Amino acid sequence: MSNHLAALAICFAAPATADCLTASDMTGGISVTLDNGAIEVYRRDMNDPALVTVDGSGESGPAYRLVLVRGILVLLFETVDESAGAMNVSTSYSYPLAPADVPVPVAGALWQISALRNDSEGETPEDQIHQAGDLTPITIGECTYAAIPVTVAYGATYVEEITYLPDLGFGFLHWFQNEGGEKNATNLIALERAE
Repeated sequence: MSNHLAALAICFAAPATADCLTASDMTGGISVTLDNGAIEVYRRDMNDPALVTVDGSGESGPAYRLVLVRGILVLLFETVDESAGAMNVSTSYSYPLAPADVPVPVAGALWQISALRNDSEGETPEDQIHQAGDLTPITIGECTYAAIPVTVAYGATYVEEITYLPDLGFGFLHWFQNEGGEKNATNLIALERAE
């Protein structure tokens, strides 16, 4: 093992007494709490291991559900509002690759794909550019995890950064920005097994 890899392994190793999360916890679900009040639960799809389902809720607004390929590429976003007269909003994406053929994000990689976006305005072609940054550690409590910041541009009108956790197999939203708007950032405050 090279000195560089050994240093990374030591840097990302969790204390022996800590009960840190692993990819196997994705079966029961991993709960992500953000400083904007959002709580999201990420679960591996038992029928397709390339898919992750996210059930989210915030302090305001309806609950929502996402289906992600490799824990980062959006297949479906929908609001889930069960109040009387509420209209749920749904946006889906189709891609020229099967979920199993989508690459897992790796540090420093640039990946592009053409998608078809389907929402209330109909079907629209959309080019997506995924740019992964350097591998960086993040520490929550006593546990340190490898993390890769991935900037995703959806066409020319929307950009977001996802913090991808390769050891767990999913990423969560760190910030987003609409064309002409300000950057809206959120920070991770808790990462734990779902109840």
